[in-house]
Amino acid sequence: MRAEESESSQEYTPFEGFELTARVTDTFLRGHHILRAGRIAGGPMGVYLHRPTTSTARP
Repeated sequence: MRAEESESSQEYTPFEGFELTARVTDTFLRGHHILRAGRIAGGPMGVYLHRPTTSTARP
């Protein structure tokens, strides 16, 4: 597995360098078929939720 070969927009994978013996062919997200026969079905879904990158916790 290599991050650069992934359909994901993430630039990393915790599985980098692992050899996988299985393949995902179909995936559902909240009832929507988003991966069909190994190909992405439809466009992006969801809304970006902005999170602060600095800690706002007080001691």
